[in-house]
Amino acid sequence: MKNIFFITCMFTAITFTGCVDDDDDLLSGEISSGVEILPENKPNDVVEPKLFDIINLDYPGLEKVKSFYEAGEHYYAAHALLEYYRNRTNVTNPNINLINPTISVKDQRIADQALEYRFYVRGFYESIDENKVETYYSFFDNNTKKIDWTAHQDTETDQEFRYQRHRHQWMLPQAKAYRISKDEKYIQSWIETYSDWLATYPYEPGTQFPPAGGSENDKDYEWKGLQVAERVLSQIDIMAYFIHSPNFTPEWLSTFLTAFEKEVECMRLNYYQEGNILLTQAQAVATAGILMPEFKNAEQWTNEGLQKVGVQLDEQFNNDGVQFELDLSYHIGAVSDFRSIYLLTQANDKMSLLPGNFTDKLKAATEVVMNTIYPDYSLDNFNDTRSSSYAKSTLLNRLKEYVAMYPNDQELLWMATERKSGKEPTHLTQSYDNSGYYILRNGWKKESTMMILKNHNYKEWHSQPDNNTFGLYHNGRNSSRMQVYTLTVVTTAQNSQQL
Repeated sequence: MKNIFFITCMFTAITFTGCVDDDDDLLSGEISSGVEILPENKPNDVVEPKLFDIINLDYPGLEKVKSFYEAGEHYYAAHALLEYYRNRTNVTNPNINLINPTISVKDQRIADQALEYRFYVRGFYESIDENKVETYYSFFDNNTKKIDWTAHQDTETDQEFRYQRHRHQWMLPQAKAYRISKDEKYIQSWIETYSDWLATYPYEPGTQFPPAGGSENDKDYEWKGLQVAERVLSQIDIMAYFIHSPNFTPEWLSTFLTAFEKEVECMRLNYYQEGNILLTQAQAVATAGILMPEFKNAEQWTNEGLQKVGVQLDEQFNNDGVQFELDLSYHIGAVSDFRSIYLLTQANDKMSLLPGNFTDKLKAATEVVMNTIYPDYSLDNFNDTRSSSYAKSTLLNRLKEYVAMYPNDQELLWMATERKSGKEPTHLTQSYDNSGYYILRNGWKKESTMMILKNHNYKEWHSQPDNNTFGLYHNGRNSSRMQVYTLTVVTTAQNSQQL
């Protein structure tokens, strides 16, 4: 075992000056060849013991971790693992930018309100002012001086409120805020809150829940469906933003990674049978495998997740390219999920694990978006489509993402650049026969006229029984959605005329 210098608070700057010739040696952790600087040792029990059961100690780059572990020095093993994660370059996460991080005004507000235990739960807020600035619900109980994860359930009775608060949607904004400001209050808030959540909602490894549906949705929903999937997807990014903080200690790393592995394995035991939730679960499992290859089960996570993504590619989209629930907002969301997988596998040399028709099927789905956007860059509310969630800027951002994937598509480029580049599409009709959307237009410019008619036979969850509904756009104005009726006028018992 290498010689170890224990650095404690008793050492003074003079002592350091006498020990080394170059200050850079202190920063690198090396004094001279074969001699390493380490913090003061701590008992093994400060580290989650399961950590070394779930990490592949033979993974390239973890040689120090394995050496310390085999020597019985668990704290030093966790310390070496932390240093590895701080310096690794073997994976690429296309979701984050650590060099020039940015944060939106809304995310900054979310991060700051979370410091006061006002946690962002998507779609819900305590109040909103005239400038549309939201104040989120407080989850702090002033009587007990603790976080109350069940707060406000008596007033917010929508089941989505119960589900979404367990997706921890304020934690990634806090991580971004920390990366930009380096203010330790953000990571301290995260550690406190996530630790409390883990203690409040423990998961016994291996627990398998009954299939989702009915009353089962009201039990253990903290560990079901999108709750777990969204946590896993965000935690990978959160870790990258926070990892260099002095508050991200070897002890916390062991807690975080052990909990992370539980979340992934919980998903694998509790996949949904079908639908958009299964897709997000598969995406999360595959992402965990690709970006956290140090776990023993990482290769299995990658292969299993991508295999399910491939199956979902065929099941999520009808033969005409429309998402099977016929809801345009779910369609755009599904395209974004598949796009994320595409970018992730591309960045990490894993595209060979995707099905051969992946890019072609995804291309057809992006064209559906282009064809159903009105010339003023708006969507209609067919079925459960939440058109208000898709402002012009949002739709333009989605189109720009599609262009980045398919740079040779001049029609997509024309739409994505607001008609400034590329070529105007020439087709004036589009028929999605399998899904029941029919589009007529006399052009693609803002002053053009465009109509979308809905007439389908599907009875999916987000598909509503309003066949023959159509939307009409003309010269910058959208009509209210209208219904086409068939009226039969009876003239005689033997003769009728249909109008």
